[in-house]
Amino acid sequence: ISAVSYFAAEMSNVKAGEKVLILGQGIIGLYATQHFALRGAEVCVADLYDMRLQMAARCGADHVINAQRDDVVTSVLACWPGGADIVVDATASYRVVEQSLPALRPGGRYVFLGYYKAGDFNLGLLHGRVYDAFFPWTLQGRLVVASLKLMEMGALRATELITHRFAVADAPQAYETAAKYPEATAGILLDWR
Repeated sequence: ISAVSYFAAEMSNVKAGEKVLILGQGIIGLYATQHFALRGAEVCVADLYDMRLQMAARCGADHVINAQRDDVVTSVLACWPGGADIVVDATASYRVVEQSLPALRPGGRYVFLGYYKAGDFNLGLLHGRVYDAFFPWTLQGRLVVASLKLMEMGALRATELITHRFAVADAPQAYETAAKYPEATAGILLDWR
């Protein structure tokens, strides 16, 4: 999973000092927070749950926004008046994407890191905007190896992102936990032994 977020940072060609907004701090978003921070970006994250925001802060987020309490775009523009250089969506929500577009600076880069199912997206919102878009959903061997090396070196936090562990026989309970208690879950590990 971390290799996808690794590819997001690589594909968007993030530079040290650039301002990156990451929407969603589930397991993919938490890895994205780390990969962008490791490349020297100033990272702002938004999520609905304080537990995930606390994890993101430990993973390198410079700014956190609870999207249940604060307007994300207003908060981002208060921090970065010109907007974010890069916006990364790890929610897979068309509504979140639509609402986040004003946080992106003109000429910025948008990374679609979620798995987008059939839905309704207002393409008219893109009219008049100039930016690059990236869709890094792929698992390439070199990305997996690079991500695992970062874990081995201790630069990428993996084990502390695990909030629950289940035997593989209890997989239905694991999925139920994730669906019922998103405020208390991030990474769920299925033990295949």
